[in-house]
Amino acid sequence: ENENKMAIGTVSVVVIGVVAVALLALTTPVTPLQDVPTTNADGLSMKDFMGFRHASQLMKGTVDSVDYACFVETCQGMQNIVIVSYDSVSQSWNANTTKQITNYTEDDGMDITLYGVYDGNVVFTRAPSSGSNAAAYTIIPGTSIHMADMTTNKVSIITFGNQNPFLIDTDKASILYSEASGTGCSVYEIDLSDPYASPQVLFQTLKGGVYDGAWGNDDTLAFTSLRGDHSFIGIYTRKTDKIKWVDPSVDSDVNPLFSPDGTLLSFLRVRDMTDSSGRDVRCHKHGYCMHEGPAYTVMVYNITSESPPMDVYQDFQTGYPDSNAGYGARPAAFNMETNEILFGIETDGFIQVVGASITGSVLHNSTKIRKITPLLCDNQDWSFHSGSVYVTHNCDNVDIVAIARINLTTLERTNVTAAEPNSISGMTDGGASVVPLFVGSSLYIGFLMSHCDTPTSFAATLVAKNNRYYGKESHIQLVDRNKDYKQRLGLVAIQPQYVSFESTNNTRIHAQLFTPPSNVKSGSKTAGIVFTHGGSQRQMYDSYHFAYVYASLFAQNLYYSSVGYTVLSVNYRGGAGYGVKFLCCNECGMFGAREYDDVLAGAKWLGAQPSVDQSKIGITGLSYGGLNCLQALSRNSDVFAAGVANAPVFNWVSQSRFDASFTPFDLSAPLYYGYRSLPRGPGSDNAGPDRLQHVMDNTNIAFASSPAGHIDTLTSPLMIIQGDADNEVDFQETTGIVRRLRQNGNHDKPGQLIPVVFPDDRHGLALYANQVKAAEYGAMFFSRWLNNSTIDLRLIQSA
Repeated sequence: ENENKMAIGTVSVVVIGVVAVALLALTTPVTPLQDVPTTNADGLSMKDFMGFRHASQLMKGTVDSVDYACFVETCQGMQNIVIVSYDSVSQSWNANTTKQITNYTEDDGMDITLYGVYDGNVVFTRAPSSGSNAAAYTIIPGTSIHMADMTTNKVSIITFGNQNPFLIDTDKASILYSEASGTGCSVYEIDLSDPYASPQVLFQTLKGGVYDGAWGNDDTLAFTSLRGDHSFIGIYTRKTDKIKWVDPSVDSDVNPLFSPDGTLLSFLRVRDMTDSSGRDVRCHKHGYCMHEGPAYTVMVYNITSESPPMDVYQDFQTGYPDSNAGYGARPAAFNMETNEILFGIETDGFIQVVGASITGSVLHNSTKIRKITPLLCDNQDWSFHSGSVYVTHNCDNVDIVAIARINLTTLERTNVTAAEPNSISGMTDGGASVVPLFVGSSLYIGFLMSHCDTPTSFAATLVAKNNRYYGKESHIQLVDRNKDYKQRLGLVAIQPQYVSFESTNNTRIHAQLFTPPSNVKSGSKTAGIVFTHGGSQRQMYDSYHFAYVYASLFAQNLYYSSVGYTVLSVNYRGGAGYGVKFLCCNECGMFGAREYDDVLAGAKWLGAQPSVDQSKIGITGLSYGGLNCLQALSRNSDVFAAGVANAPVFNWVSQSRFDASFTPFDLSAPLYYGYRSLPRGPGSDNAGPDRLQHVMDNTNIAFASSPAGHIDTLTSPLMIIQGDADNEVDFQETTGIVRRLRQNGNHDKPGQLIPVVFPDDRHGLALYANQVKAAEYGAMFFSRWLNNSTIDLRLIQSA
């Protein structure tokens, strides 16, 4: 169905409609757009490269004692659910036993989200991607909840409307959703055992909304009540008429989790670290200035007693490695064998898994921390299963992620997959990093992996038999559903290689280099393209990415290389994978734009390569990558000959108002989740006489750190692509830069400024047709300005 499931902070490019470009007379002959060659030497088009199958949202399902792997497969705008079982004939996991159990056949901008398996049915939702309506339906669809029978493939609709579930627990046969009610909300339940009965109201809250929860034993539900600048953990028990609030405070309590026996409840208590200047105090004190995790305390509460919860661990410096640390699920878990709560920290400069004694207390200096992953490397994802933790790590190679198993009692470590070039394993955009799959007495670990010629696919490997674990990795069994795609691209032999170069502050920057194949090299120097990812808390690899949007961009880089460009994909500061200091870099983003130094250093490194023409270097990227593109052209049009910016930030000051977070640039603080005690103006801790000066100082720094602060020196040709229903970057960022460039008069010649707009499409573009169109337009733009083709860019317009 929908093109991709985006994580927070990710970006993509869309193309539904394009702003009409005035047709001006040209003085030189031009090639009509429809006659432009769009294939490489092997006859492959951009669309050929983008038409792959991509697996995400891995989970496990069991039917009649048979374990299945389930995942969402995205292909050419259609999302469907695929299940795979063990092939007893060949005694392996392979494509012969895969089955697609849904049949959505339209490129309609709808997303599928998996929740679990109930009574042989996969429970899932379908909803417009990020609230868009890219397919231009006259009646805009809402969120619908479905069940797909894993045996018959029958799909049943449970609800059709706008019931957005915050918790679906298939073990409890329960679907929970909330609806606003005054300043609070009402929480409803749908019983999966009787899904067509009327939903029942469980409880109501006077203020705020309910956004997550967890079921314990004895029909006890713990949930988070978000109330603006604070939140509570509430406990609801069936057949009671009162909610119990757990140790309410002025902080934000989130992420409730029950122990296996249901007697203990853990949660995170998040502390706001914003000082009177409007910035995080940890930036001033410790240099953690960008993507720092929330300052937190791990709380453990015994629900059978009246004692207050224990604060078993806290970190007010580096913070919890949540989504700010990049893609990856980093859940907490109880390990009752060692009497610990397991979670993630970054205090040693990298993401690690630790265990804290549930009987310890920060206040009484009795907290005991045990490092489960003591190696100084990033563990991007982890899952707990049967006394082990499976971590997705880059300990063997900082540019490659692989899987290791660690015994939670002995801490013995065993590789499940190896860190090999042009391959990554154990990451997923949603779902689990690994799933345990039993075949008789044999235990397989299922996961997702990719290669430079194989998009993200399901794979499995044998790790234990008769409860005896192997001491090293075993053969990987790949379920390859991309054989037709790989056969189409079989003539193209491009294997990106890792390179690195020096940037400012003695910072080593890692990148991937895409070199044109020998059959397209003419002997002369090639044009170059610098690509930067979005986020910025992301990381690109030398293989297809595990997130669909970046896998698509990887495929586009392959295409550019196949038609003769040398492409450099830069993992700049502010990105994941290289430690906390790299991720939370000082003077980056809106307070210095230091990461642009890395982009510029990459362009100069690329231009210094003997095979590259340094006068013909372009730059492209989406979201934060689009911001980098605008930074490059506005600061260094002497280095960058042209740019294609996808959904870019133009001005940090204006974009910060669009973000639903505290902004240091306004006299009025934003609403929190639609609710706030003060309807306008700063809070009591900031409503002082120095507030105006802080706002002015922050505005000056942020404006100077934005492309808007250097717009007068942007002279290179620019294409901007964005959907006007963008949910992450305000569409006014695009209208603003176009207006300024039109006023400056530096882009008056035909084709120098091309805005491409897709009505009602989202950040990163929901429709596959729009994604392809955007990619093709970008390729045409670079062909015109980097390779001196005679394409008439004025003829670009919507389909």
